[in-house]
Amino acid sequence: MTGTKPTILVIGASGRFAGMVVPELGRRSVAVRAFLRDPAKADTVRAKGAIEIAIGDLRDPERLHVALEGVDGVFYIRPHFLEDETVLGLRVVEAAEPAGARRFAFSSVMHPAIPLSHHRAKLPLEAALVQGSRLA
Repeated sequence: MTGTKPTILVIGASGRFAGMVVPELGRRSVAVRAFLRDPAKADTVRAKGAIEIAIGDLRDPERLHVALEGVDGVFYIRPHFLEDETVLGLRVVEAAEPAGARRFAFSSVMHPAIPLSHHRAKLPLEAALVQGSRLA
């Protein structure tokens, strides 16, 4: 955690959508820890307002756990069209609360139940957040 500001781990911080969330969180006095796969994007994300950078891959649970240490919340936008999208998302949800996160914002899709695989992959994450977690 950074000082008295809440710290949010932004997964996908170098992407188009989450990249817009980073500066907005900064304007709201939130410390942003960006989770990036590519260390070459760190300077760009810092320029948008990230205070901390965590390098890793969602397929590496150890790096994810390190990135989650001490955060107050998570902003998660899923990787596009990954075969294991659901597994990766559930890994984030399941690791966030024990790490101390009290809030979880998941950027999903408008209708996750429609018969498109990349939409259906979001349903288990939404269910995990609604049914099995104390995260708000």
